[in-house]
Amino acid sequence: MIATLEGFTQQMVPVNGIKINAVTGGSGPPILLLHGWPETWWEWHH
Repeated sequence: MIATLEGFTQQMVPVNGIKINAVTGGSGPPILLLHGWPETWWEWHH
């Protein structure tokens, strides 16, 4: 099961022949958060 956050959308984005998981949402200027291995995007939910 994939965790979700209200107001955010999770999607798989094709990049150079691979699929990257992206979570988008919120307002204001965009920011890019990169987690280390083996964590997931869920590390940024706090």
